[in-house]
Amino acid sequence: MTMSLLNMIFIVAGLYVILGTVLKLPFYWDARKVQRMRRLLGDTITYFFNLIIGVGLFIVGLLSVLGVINLN
Repeated sequence: MTMSLLNMIFIVAGLYVILGTVLKLPFYWDARKVQRMRRLLGDTITYFFNLIIGVGLFIVGLLSVLGVINLN
């Protein structure tokens, strides 16, 4: 079990998306691309879509750290 840079990127990106979405942090939730998605899909669908993406990124990074999958 080694922590490569790519694993860290996936884990940190996943946490960033999850925290930005759940806490609706202004620098994330009011960003231009998120605002565009909110206008197109609505707040609720955007919330769950971003949450799924964040959890997915985090799980991929975690599984790679645990050696279940190989990102190299």
